[in-house]
Amino acid sequence: MLTERTFDTGELTLNYAEGPASGPAMVLLHGLSLWRQSWDALIPELTSSWHVFAFDLRGHGKSGRVANEYHVVDYSRDIVAFLRSSAEPTVLVGHSLGGFVALVAAAEYPEGVRAVVSVDPGLFVRNSSIASAPGFNDWFTWLYETMKDSPPYEAVVARCRETLPPDSSDANVKPFADMVYGVAADAAEAMLSDQMLEGLDLSGALQKIKCPTLVLQGDWANGGAMRDEDADFVRANLPSAVIVNNPNRGHLMPDEHPGVILQHMNAFLAAL
Repeated sequence: MLTERTFDTGELTLNYAEGPASGPAMVLLHGLSLWRQSWDALIPELTSSWHVFAFDLRGHGKSGRVANEYHVVDYSRDIVAFLRSSAEPTVLVGHSLGGFVALVAAAEYPEGVRAVVSVDPGLFVRNSSIASAPGFNDWFTWLYETMKDSPPYEAVVARCRETLPPDSSDANVKPFADMVYGVAADAAEAMLSDQMLEGLDLSGALQKIKCPTLVLQGDWANGGAMRDEDADFVRANLPSAVIVNNPNRGHLMPDEHPGVILQHMNAFLAAL
């Protein structure tokens, strides 16, 4: 269904998977510490109507690494390079970090972005430390400690097995270990050191976005990454944005609630 390819940004090589040319172009951007496979639950539906490009962001999966350059502006620069190589305006769909990157890319290259769907972008980091969100802080601390010394794959498998239920099969452990093994420690460290927004004027970026924008907000009380005050921040700087609150839905909506994501996306994109 998908064909694996690479794209040279001029700084590094990005790995991505391309679907059949079933419709307009759509780029999928995963969250920090995830990989392109995190969209697998939505891919069959999306590839029936869209020309899908699912990326591994820099420092993730099979994409290249650049030491200490894991800020939102760095990830966005890579995606803008790809968009500039495209022959048509593209719909950007991003989750978490990917949702942040989609918004910033739309601001930096408005003529290349047809619409944005941003799923629970981690907007709390605009004025709060990662320490204010214990679930995220614990995860990225574990990830950094696991990957900081460039361990062999077998060691990563063992660490991952320790975090899963004792009766977890190899079929469950392996994809988790593969994902973790693909993450650059520097990427996790940028989050832990509260440096993700370095070099970014977020208010100014939102104000530059010209395309239709849908923001799907997770439930902060259930592990979401976007507070009500962050939704208000988006409204103040991007009044045209459609913001949909999802009560009782946590941060990992593309994996845990793909049907909900598709329902909102389809209704929004049908109006383009």
